[in-house]
Amino acid sequence: MVLTEQSRTQRLERRARRIDAGKTTCRCMGCRGGHMEIVVYFMREPDGPVKIGITHVGAYDATVFTVEQRRRSVERASGRRMVLLGTVPGSRARETDLHRRFAHLRTVGEWFRPAPELLDYIASTTAGGH
Repeated sequence: MVLTEQSRTQRLERRARRIDAGKTTCRCMGCRGGHMEIVVYFMREPDGPVKIGITHVGAYDATVFTVEQRRRSVERASGRRMVLLGTVPGSRARETDLHRRFAHLRTVGEWFRPAPELLDYIASTTAGGH
């Protein structure tokens, strides 16, 4: 099935409405029980686009999940060195809101041009990265 941009946006909006934007605990099947925190992260390759994404943090079944693990995973997938710019407590709804807010900077998927307005937002709202 090929998704048009409109149907993809509608699907994301329906998903975001199903999640309480005020909650920061996960309700996905991945952690089965809502006991892991979700954070929105901002990372980029040096002098490259910014990725706005979410990840689980916490422990589940004796496995600890961290933002650093997610950074390394993105590095492996992209084949490029990534720098964590910061994180904020979040949810899928918050990630979707940020994607909409900076949609005019989107290059592809969750990647955005590193315009001053995005970098200023990250600097002013996040717990700093590395």
